[in-house]
Amino acid sequence: VEPVSAGGAPGVGVAGSKSANRLFAKRAFSATQLAVWTRQIAGLVSSGLALERALTSLSEEAPTEAQRNLIAALRAEVNGGASFGKALAVAAHAGRVYVSDTEGRRIFVFDLPRRRTFSFGLRLEGELKKPAGLCVDAQGLVYVVDATARRLVIYDALGLFRSQIDGLRHGRCRRRRGLQ
Repeated sequence: VEPVSAGGAPGVGVAGSKSANRLFAKRAFSATQLAVWTRQIAGLVSSGLALERALTSLSEEAPTEAQRNLIAALRAEVNGGASFGKALAVAAHAGRVYVSDTEGRRIFVFDLPRRRTFSFGLRLEGELKKPAGLCVDAQGLVYVVDATARRLVIYDALGLFRSQIDGLRHGRCRRRRGLQ
């Protein structure tokens, strides 16, 4: 597929070069490379390495320019957006890496196939106080343990609130007394 500029000439962008205003681009990662990369970043962040440093180290090891550019763009989004506090839990599923940010009270998502990042858990319904743990099931539902609110919050793959299980009401989240 060859992109067409406003002038109608195939492959010529606004600046006159073939690379300007590209609408379609080849994937930076194959499916196997994507799975490996998501596991690598999940492992680095869950071992305590800061998210920005994990992305920097992976961009230095990327074998192709397209991969380095993609990782650099993700790193720029992390650095350019709201500050990323403390990553406590990481999960990976279907080309997405989910990272819980306990200080930012949100879940940060790297969506590699679509080359974008987004976050959720900030809206009134499903608002997180301290996301401590998270996992993703085979259907893409994201389960987040909210430690301060003592509940389990369930979101869909896009970060839309689905439901919650209140630990206090169900008697499952009780503090033990006398234990240290």
